[in-house]
Amino acid sequence: MSEFPPPIPLPQPPPSAYGITVDDLAARLTARTLAAVTDDVTGRNIDAYLVAQKIVEAEAVLHSYVAVYYSTPIAEDSPDFIVVRKVAIDLAAWELLSRRPHAMSGDTGEIERTRYEATIAWLKGLASRNRTVKLAGSAERTAAPAASGGAETVADETQFTDEALASF
Repeated sequence: MSEFPPPIPLPQPPPSAYGITVDDLAARLTARTLAAVTDDVTGRNIDAYLVAQKIVEAEAVLHSYVAVYYSTPIAEDSPDFIVVRKVAIDLAAWELLSRRPHAMSGDTGEIERTRYEATIAWLKGLASRNRTVKLAGSAERTAAPAASGGAETVADETQFTDEALASF
């Protein structure tokens, strides 16, 4: 008889909005690297649950930029789908590699960092007011995003005047 209760099964992350799988990340990073950055004990087995979790997190980051101007997820029949899917894979790959920086030896670490920084720059261009990057084949949003509990405008007038701050 065991002293410990049986393990509680982890809830499965929701499926990828872009059909990204463990195999996609293994193809992007190699199976050996994926095992090294996900297996916290031996570094020899791919933790599929962790990979799925990082995929969902990467898609959330992606959508935080894309949803500024576009409906998310990007439709599968959109010509932009493949590009957005690749960006999500790159974001997930970086999140996984960041767990074990030693897994990125030699030039690989610099290459991956540069790739990640380029991905974030592209996303910032997509979400910027100047809209230096566009998803020409995707549906634009027609309404403001739902309130997220973040900052909101309280008044249009200046709040921080010399008079208002005099008592501080």
